[in-house]
Amino acid sequence: IHYSGNIQMTDKSQDIIIQVGEQLNLDITLSPIGPDKIGAAIISPGGEMSYIINYSPDPFVYRGRFSLENTSYEMRYIYPWIKSGTEELAISLKNIKPGIWTLRIFPELIVNGNYSVYLPNKNLISPQTRFTDSASESTITFFGVIKRVITIGAYNDRTDSIWIGSSKGLVVKRPIKPDIVAPGVDIIGPYQNDTYNTATGTGVSSSIVSGVVAIMMSYITSQKEESRNLLFSEPLKTFLMLGATRKDIYTYPNVSQGYGILNLRDTLIAISNNIE
Repeated sequence: IHYSGNIQMTDKSQDIIIQVGEQLNLDITLSPIGPDKIGAAIISPGGEMSYIINYSPDPFVYRGRFSLENTSYEMRYIYPWIKSGTEELAISLKNIKPGIWTLRIFPELIVNGNYSVYLPNKNLISPQTRFTDSASESTITFFGVIKRVITIGAYNDRTDSIWIGSSKGLVVKRPIKPDIVAPGVDIIGPYQNDTYNTATGTGVSSSIVSGVVAIMMSYITSQKEESRNLLFSEPLKTFLMLGATRKDIYTYPNVSQGYGILNLRDTLIAISNNIE
C-alpha cells in the first residue's frame, strides 16, 4: 500500500501501476518531499486518461468519469498541505472496476525528486489491491508518517516479537515510524451483549496507548501549573519514547519497533524526572 520513487525535471513522466481487486472505491494519495510539485493523471484499464492535474493557487477539484468502466473520479491538489507543509495530491475513484490502473506523474518543480504514494489501510481495501512494485521497507500509511502524530505499532507480548501485520518505516525525509510499539495480539476486551472477545491489530495497540496517554495527562495536570505546557502530542510522544523498553539485541530507533516497547511505569518515571 506504499510506493516510493524519484522523479527529475528531465523525466517526461513516470507510471505507477496499481492492481485493483473487487471493491467499490479507492483513494490514492501522492506526497512529494519538501517544496517539490508533481502533477498527475489516472489511466483506467481501458486506456482512458483523466485530466492532468497541476498546481494552481486555488484548491480546484477536478471531476470526471471513465466511460468504459463507468468509474467517476475526483482529483484535488493542495500546496502546501497544512499537516505536512508539502504537496498533497488526492485522487478518489468511485465505483472502481477491477484491473490494472495507472497513476501517471509529471514533474513541475523538482528540487529533491523523492515522493511517496499511498493506498488506504489493507483492512479497508480488497486483498488483491496493491502496488505491483510496492516499497516493502516503508509500509506506514499516510497519516501515520506525520511528525506530530503518535504512531503505534503492534507487539506480541506472548512471543516477544512484532506482529506480522504491523506497518514499519522509514519514510524518506521523515522521522522513523512507528514511534513505539504496544501489545496488540489477542488482547481481551469488551464485546457485544455484555461479553468479552480477543482482538489483534494496530487499532488495538493504539487504543492501549491512548489509555496510557490519558493517564500521563492526568498525572501531568496534577503537578505544577507550569507543567500543563507539556499537554501536547510532541512532549507526550517524547515521554513515551523515554520510558519505552529497549531490548539489548536491537539498535534503536529502528523501523519495526521505533524507540521501543510501551512501558507505563518507566514513562511516568520519565515524566517525574523531567518536571521541574
